[in-house]
Amino acid sequence: MSKKYNYFQQQLGLDEKTSEAIKLLMDEGLLEPLLVDLRNAIEAEEYQNTNKEIDNNLDPTVEKQWRK
Repeated sequence: MSKKYNYFQQQLGLDEKTSEAIKLLMDEGLLEPLLVDLRNAIEAEEYQNTNKEIDNNLDPTVEKQWRK
């Protein structure tokens, strides 16, 4: 494995299989789209959780007006 991929093991503490998987994804140009999808999924989950917190903290009288 080249220096570039040894970085994943030495500096990031990843095992050999994980480092090889990252190498394959990078070589095929699939790592970036995968990371973008992951980021979008995390942001969507955070947004939903924020909305749930807002709903849980609404005053019942305000909530009735807001939901009309």
